[in-house]
Amino acid sequence: KLWKLYRSAIHRVFTRQALRRCQSSINRVSLTLACSLIRRIEASPDRTVMLDILPLAQMATMENFGSSTMGVDFKCCENLSSSPIAEAFDYLSDDSTRRTMAPFNPFAQFYVFPTRRNRLNKHYRVALRQLLGNVIKARRDGNGNSLQQSDLLTNIINVVEYNISTCNIDKNSREALSHELMLD
Repeated sequence: KLWKLYRSAIHRVFTRQALRRCQSSINRVSLTLACSLIRRIEASPDRTVMLDILPLAQMATMENFGSSTMGVDFKCCENLSSSPIAEAFDYLSDDSTRRTMAPFNPFAQFYVFPTRRNRLNKHYRVALRQLLGNVIKARRDGNGNSLQQSDLLTNIINVVEYNISTCNIDKNSREALSHELMLD
């Protein structure tokens, strides 16, 4: 039954209409990056700037991800620098890849060993869960402009809450289950 709930939430979130609504976020991120680059060029004495394109592309990607999926502005493109949350996503993505590539290394597979990699992994996972928990709570409390949001998280929240509301359980259990499902 839980699998059906997840599948329903994910399926409805990735409809053509839901993804089309994310297009305005992507356009806004592109415009912000262009404006920031223009400001940086105009601020230089000789009106030239040398920038590495890879970090810029990563910033734009993370900004689009945050905006389209959670309605969160990491301010990477505005400041032309990475944010702590973007760094957490980046680290965890790289760490997951490294661990996958070392299937027989116990230090890569067990997160309880007191290694630097495991401590960093835990630090960044906690930071991301806190961010996500705060965003979800703000949306549910009405402080996250959920009526104006067209991001994927808002759609997932709506679908999960609708599906849970149809379950025959009390309100407190529904809210706890909804919160746990959203964080997972």
